[in-house]
Amino acid sequence: MRNKLEDNKKFKTKISPLANQKAIPESVNHISVLLKQGLALHKLGKIDEAKAFYEQILKSEPNHFDAIQLLGAIATQTKQWQIALELFSKASQINPVNVNVFCNKGIVLKELGYLAQALVSLNNAINLNVNHAESYMNRGLVLKRLNRLDDALKDLTRAIELRCDYAEAYSNYASALESLDKLDDALVSYNQAIAINPRLYEAYCNRGNLLRVKRRFCEALNDYDSAINLNTSTGNAYAYKSTLLLLTGDIGAGFELYEWRFKAEFGFNRLRSLLPDHSKWQGRESLANKRILIYCEQGLGDTLQFCRYLKLVSNLGAKVIFMVQEPLINLLKNLDGVDAILLENTALPEFDFHCPLMSLPLAFKTRLDSIPNQIPYIKADMDKASYWQKKLSNSTKLKVGLVWSGGFKVQAELWVMNNRRNLPLGHLNVFKDLNVDFYSLQKGEPAESEFKALLQDGSIELNVNDYTDELNDFTDTAALIHNLDLVISVDTSTAHLAAAMGKPVWILSRYDGCWRWMLNRSDSPWYPSVKLYAQSIMGDWQSVCEKIRVDLLNY
Repeated sequence: MRNKLEDNKKFKTKISPLANQKAIPESVNHISVLLKQGLALHKLGKIDEAKAFYEQILKSEPNHFDAIQLLGAIATQTKQWQIALELFSKASQINPVNVNVFCNKGIVLKELGYLAQALVSLNNAINLNVNHAESYMNRGLVLKRLNRLDDALKDLTRAIELRCDYAEAYSNYASALESLDKLDDALVSYNQAIAINPRLYEAYCNRGNLLRVKRRFCEALNDYDSAINLNTSTGNAYAYKSTLLLLTGDIGAGFELYEWRFKAEFGFNRLRSLLPDHSKWQGRESLANKRILIYCEQGLGDTLQFCRYLKLVSNLGAKVIFMVQEPLINLLKNLDGVDAILLENTALPEFDFHCPLMSLPLAFKTRLDSIPNQIPYIKADMDKASYWQKKLSNSTKLKVGLVWSGGFKVQAELWVMNNRRNLPLGHLNVFKDLNVDFYSLQKGEPAESEFKALLQDGSIELNVNDYTDELNDFTDTAALIHNLDLVISVDTSTAHLAAAMGKPVWILSRYDGCWRWMLNRSDSPWYPSVKLYAQSIMGDWQSVCEKIRVDLLNY
């Protein structure tokens, strides 16, 4: 997504640090001269020098509107959102009829996550000028974030009507169409954006992602490369390209490029920015008698998949401190190779080296034939497992756990992907006449409540044993899984848990499947016990479930 800072198109040049900041001559004291010099430097991308001139103006005239707004522009360019908000708020008080200030303030509020306030500010901008294209576009972005997609499309359409050459609006319009799964229409709009502005970095990234969903991988790769050529310092395109390489099985090159995830705008872990680069372990330094902090990143499934590497780190002579998400801390506290386990976002311990969890495959130069798969590496608590053994002892049928939803994602940009990943509950009815005892492993809202409601109204004909109220954390889930014969799951953390325990797992994979399952495979080099059932047509879960039904009959 592109957030366009109105009134500062001329400042789109790449920001570069300055080795030598020029002193401001004492003789330069006239405000108009100071402003002119600041603008000239700003246009050249010399942000620090421009900022010094604007600040000099405020020393003489603390409420100088242009200087305050331009400082807000610099704060926005450097992603100092709170400072930008304070500056634009002050500017809006000084000049309450300036449309650009309210537009820019709305952009900053959106970046801070204050969506309701962002709408107010952008509404004010549009009330001041009903033909202000930039305010419509940015309000459209806020509405999209609020999942008000029809309203977002109306605003983005209006922005295009007002400015037929508005490439950013076409690109964001395409993104909104994607959120409605109107992929072909979205592709047309991305093409229009790039035709208008062949240097629009974000449009190449987003079109590449759409082409990837449609499995047009060569074209997607070309778009990522085009984006990289346009902007060699921002990590988005590199990170997208890395997961495409991982998807196609080139995991050596994929994990190498995957390090760019920390420079991507969407980011992955806040802790990374707090740790010094000089002590990051990259597989070259000796760890003998050293303390290394390994910290989780991304989702629970990622932690469960890659925590296998901690034993390899320990084998190098290190004392391993593992910082992990709260839902997994009890499950992983006895993980082989871990000397101490800490809750993420707590105070940092003393360490000699640090490494993000998902950088370990690169540190160990992982290739397809060297993936560590000494499984099981996660084991159930046997006292809890005994409880479930007794509870399920009357069952003589095949015992199968079910997971049909990945749960709710806070990030709006993940909602569409999540919907494609989740299995509509009605498809479970295809298993209703099998000689199988099914058990729900589905945790999290809204999936749990939806399941109970559909059971009550008779929409779900399959008989599913539901003991999820007793699954308080992952140790309980692991104990139940220990007593099952098979787990059938969409791509979610429970699938990783069962596979890491060595339990047979059949994974239902969406058409645009996650990179870790790779292309055109029914097995997984990460988990020997996994069998993949991938959609051959986007959205076609019926065929996938029919295949699983046949295999259950023969299991």
